[in-house]
Amino acid sequence: KGIDGFSFMIHEPINVKQSEAVGRNVVDNFKAAMQRAKKRAGWMVAFSFGKGAHEEAARIKREDGIEIRLVTVEDLLRKPPGAT
Repeated sequence: KGIDGFSFMIHEPINVKQSEAVGRNVVDNFKAAMQRAKKRAGWMVAFSFGKGAHEEAARIKREDGIEIRLVTVEDLLRKPPGAT
């Protein structure tokens, strides 16, 4: 629950879960922490996200204007196209 840290340049909240198939309720809890911190965008990192997490992130953006980017560990470790 809550905010684990902040991005370096623009100080957006980051929440890290050592879990697979993170669900809707975890995204909703992070949204509440972001609102307490008065932040409008943040990052959630996990091994994978369930369908409910993606649906909840989309609903939060649509209804509350808060963007929660769901990023997998695989996404973070993947080399960008053209990198050697």
